[in-house]
Amino acid sequence: MDFERSWFHYGYRYGRTSSSLMQHQSMITTVIRNIYSVAGAIFLFKQGAFFFFVYPEWLIYGGIALAIGTAAILSIIALATRSRVLAGTVKYLWPFLIVFSILRGIIMTLELLRGKDNINWECSNGGQLWQSDSSSSNPGTLPGVFCTVGFNSLWAGFIIALTVDLLFQVSLGSQAICRLTKMFPSKINKFYIAILIRRFSDRVDHLRPNPIFGRWYNNRFRGFFFFPTVLLYFRRFYVHDVHDALFELIRRPTFSFLATFSML
Repeated sequence: MDFERSWFHYGYRYGRTSSSLMQHQSMITTVIRNIYSVAGAIFLFKQGAFFFFVYPEWLIYGGIALAIGTAAILSIIALATRSRVLAGTVKYLWPFLIVFSILRGIIMTLELLRGKDNINWECSNGGQLWQSDSSSSNPGTLPGVFCTVGFNSLWAGFIIALTVDLLFQVSLGSQAICRLTKMFPSKINKFYIAILIRRFSDRVDHLRPNPIFGRWYNNRFRGFFFFPTVLLYFRRFYVHDVHDALFELIRRPTFSFLATFSML
């Protein structure tokens, strides 16, 4: 039984397969994320003054949406080129953007509710901009579709849009969920953006520039097996028969538990 090929190459096969799946899933998700983020930013830049009445708050909201779209583009480039540096950069950029998005969503919802009377005034006066003493320019007239649906429907739709926006960024996931479901990336982790970027970056970090013992993928468990095992014996990581293989399966995880757990 070629246990070296069947067991220890599992990390290589799983790393290459799951990395490819996460790459394509993340690219599809980030493309969608980029499209509606840029569209939302353009809408806020052009029509935001009709809904938010303290200059330049709508420009700030649009700027955050544009930053998220930019991060999505960088994520697509990182996934397409398998760039370790760029993937690591956006991996740490997404959590900050998620926090900013949550704060922006709360503030925008409250500000929209506070400006209800001003929006109703704009609809009652042919879509004219409510003249705030701090507004910078006149963007034209408010599109009639917003007045037709009514403020309550507009406010509810706005909340739903912000909720979908956050779900696209964090979905149902956390890093713990992804670790629990890492064996099924193609079925469960379809819409995790920040989490998939983080997992893809971690996978890229464990790819070797050259094969060692015929392997390109450095499983994090295998990497930390070296230190405790070198204290016990000095030989290469080859298994010659089934008995040695079973012994390795018991011994390596046992002596490597603390070192491995520190990297989780």
